[in-house]
Amino acid sequence: MDNNSERQKVRVSREEFAHALLHWLRLMVSKESTKEVADKFGFKVKKNEDFLKMRHELLLLNIWFIFDACQCAIEDVEKRDACLNRFLGLIFAGDTGGKFEGVPAWLRTVHLRCRIYTEAMGVEYLKTGLLGENSLREVSKVIGRSLFGEAITDIDVLTHIILYVSATQIATLQMVHEYDIH
Repeated sequence: MDNNSERQKVRVSREEFAHALLHWLRLMVSKESTKEVADKFGFKVKKNEDFLKMRHELLLLNIWFIFDACQCAIEDVEKRDACLNRFLGLIFAGDTGGKFEGVPAWLRTVHLRCRIYTEAMGVEYLKTGLLGENSLREVSKVIGRSLFGEAITDIDVLTHIILYVSATQIATLQMVHEYDIH
């Protein structure tokens, strides 16, 4: 029996679950986390623009992890979509102060980047949901190009990105499995 079925799940409403997802996202893109991941990725944060670029990449990546985990763990499509839509609404409310301007463009950015990450994972991942060495490498290349503007040639940096993607994707899925959404 795996850990998820042995543990007691936390029963939450859809609204509470959306807030839990937002809390998780905030932890993953906190100032401390962003600086730590930037350092592991070999991404030099010399000025505020560098920090914002790294945080933006982590924000999009972790939103994708959350969406992917919810798609794997929540079979009820209506429930899943309601939770994820509320989660996005909470992000908008926090980032925009509740103003609507910029939200459509931001949504397009999130949608595009999530599609790019998913496509980079490859056909096998789309069919099975299983992580593979090539899929992780391809997502890491996307991240590297976004951060560094070019393909990563440093094997240590590529390895750190692969490890981050793998560990965070698994941790996010485990977190989602902790909840029983009603």
